Amino acid sequence: MEITGSPRYERSFDPARLVLGRRLAGLHTRDLAAAIGRSPATVARYESGLTTPPSDARKECATTLGLPIEFFEPGRPQLRLDTGKTHFRSLRATTTLERDQALAQVELLWELVACVEETVHLPEVELGSADLDGPATAARAVRQAWALGTGPLQHLVRQLEARGIVVTRLRGSATPRPRGATQRSGAGTGPATTRKRKNIDAFSAPVDGRPIIVLTDKGDVLRRRFSAAHELGHLILHPDPAPGSSHHEAEANAFAAELLMPESVFGDLLPDPTDLGALADLGQRWGVSIAAMAYRGRTLGVYSESAFRELMVVLTKLGWRSGEPVRGEHPGEEPALLARAVDLAAEQGMPLSRLAGRLRIGLPYLRELLGIRAGRPRLRLVTQAG
Repeated sequence: MEITGSPRYERSFDPARLVLGRRLAGLHTRDLAAAIGRSPATVARYESGLTTPPSDARKECATTLGLPIEFFEPGRPQLRLDTGKTHFRSLRATTTLERDQALAQVELLWELVACVEETVHLPEVELGSADLDGPATAARAVRQAWALGTGPLQHLVRQLEARGIVVTRLRGSATPRPRGATQRSGAGTGPATTRKRKNIDAFSAPVDGRPIIVLTDKGDVLRRRFSAAHELGHLILHPDPAPGSSHHEAEANAFAAELLMPESVFGDLLPDPTDLGALADLGQRWGVSIAAMAYRGRTLGVYSESAFRELMVVLTKLGWRSGEPVRGEHPGEEPALLARAVDLAAEQGMPLSRLAGRLRIGLPYLRELLGIRAGRPRLRLVTQAG
């Protein structure tokens, strides 16, 4: 992780901002070059600072990337994350471009958090310390420190946010805007991209003293709950990330399993592994998937290896390994800290429009970063009788 102060060039262009904008859009240098009608070598010179793009090239870049042209102006601190400083679950399942796009969004999110914290005090970070006896002991320590008891852990994401952890959810990328589509140059109508983050799973990073957990649309709410607990395990157990480490992943899974399904009580609650109805009811109460309970039952010695395998075969045939039917709601599992902080900032004179201006991104881009779904107001005509 590196935080740099963008120098105030005499020219109104910062090459690092162009790099960030391209990464946000999920584009290679050659993709951007093709979109603006320049050679890849020319765009590479723009991004390295060897050449300042002329005004028409900057406008083309802004249009292609869905950003205001002011986004490329210098004078702002910028965070640069790399894969080696981030808890990515799997490096083989994702491309470098997918990871780079996700990291770029976290970098922009860091800028948003920095702006908001000028006006609103976010909760103090309260992670707790890892116990050297192992991930299960660390998870029990978290439950004790956070006064969570041994029952179902409600509102997991809210619990994380209350301890100063920024949780965000990166949703599927926007539909690409074809080159030549009508758009006022520099309007910043929203992120433009040619790819979807279909392979990106949850990940986390200790960013400048403020941990960030990134969730995605991958899987259902039960999977996202386990992912959030998994990433908390990484933040507590692994101060030095080792992306793709099978040992770290196993420890984070063990932490999440104990946090969500405490050994002291959960083993006695597990029903017969052939009773899917009873398993579904238990999972609904505790906010965990049947697959997670199957693994937990095997780990605790409640389910034999053969019973575990038979249950997993059934789940595979039903298509429930990647997502199972979820009854009812699981409140508190959508991030709310940043959205609420932005609301408070607006009350203190920092409305969304001003915040977008500070970040030099358009309002639609800011809303997507915050997960705010903008809708059109419904027109109602009131007639008076008589």
